[in-house]
Amino acid sequence: MARHSEEGVICEGPRQAYEVGLNGLGRLSAVVHDREVRDLRTSIAAVLVPAGLLMALAFAATPTAGAYTLGAVDGIDWLVLPLLGLVVVAALVLSRWRDRLAVVLALSVVGFALAAVYGLVGAPDVALVAVVVETFLTLVFLAALARLPDEGADGDRGAPVRIRNRRRDVVAGAVAGLAVFASVWGFLSQPASSTVSTDHIRLTAVAHGGDVVTVIIADFRGLDTLVEITVLLAAVIGVVALLRRGRLW
Repeated sequence: MARHSEEGVICEGPRQAYEVGLNGLGRLSAVVHDREVRDLRTSIAAVLVPAGLLMALAFAATPTAGAYTLGAVDGIDWLVLPLLGLVVVAALVLSRWRDRLAVVLALSVVGFALAAVYGLVGAPDVALVAVVVETFLTLVFLAALARLPDEGADGDRGAPVRIRNRRRDVVAGAVAGLAVFASVWGFLSQPASSTVSTDHIRLTAVAHGGDVVTVIIADFRGLDTLVEITVLLAAVIGVVALLRRGRLW
């Protein structure tokens, strides 16, 4: 009888620890979820900040000797740099203005400026897709934001709350922005010796197409193309459904 009771205690210990740990993880998940979905700002920060921190860890664990170099500015670069400067200005407008229409238009400026950059660096097909996607996304954003409630509740909050939110936005944007800047600069400073496009061009002869663009879109990236078409179709259906119900804004 004593032995049976000792075995019960031994079995009960690990089970109790497992249940306590599982309940604790459940409560932690609920707290994180409640904080993440509290508003749109927090939901975006919940994606950008962890991504930035993970990239910072990768940066700390990766040798960076010779990874960050300054190249010469010549030729087409003098057209690309003003477009990138326009992207920076539009991003600053996004971070400062509160008017929804201005925010959507500034966001579309970012997309169209990057599409122009794609066209200048020799990717006209990507630029065309970017223009089409940016046009539909602008319409979708306008239709969705027009149906959000007014920002009156936001204006009722006190100054300390607004200052705290602004500081949190600055920290989240700085973490994500610096991480992306460091990763892109490091990649452009040390490009790979062999590119994917070279392999695609080499394999075009044995693929099911006559030219490299068709082969990449319909063969090598067939699933990606299907998803992109599905996204565009969903955007068109959403815009049409919103327009049938009344004004766009």
